[in-house]
Amino acid sequence: MDTPHPGIEGFRASEEKNFAAFDDWKIPLVDLVAEGDQVAADLIFEGITPGCLTQGPQD
Repeated sequence: MDTPHPGIEGFRASEEKNFAAFDDWKIPLVDLVAEGDQVAADLIFEGITPGCLTQGPQD
């Protein structure tokens, strides 16, 4: 993630659009590293899109 979001509330707020846009949205935790008062998480973002993610040329 290029911008840190303090706390679980900040992270959740930053991902609200994804929770709403994808069916069965999950974020499994792969790894967690802590040093002092800083923590980094390696996450996988998974979900099923109910439609097309991009629009192609209109025919």
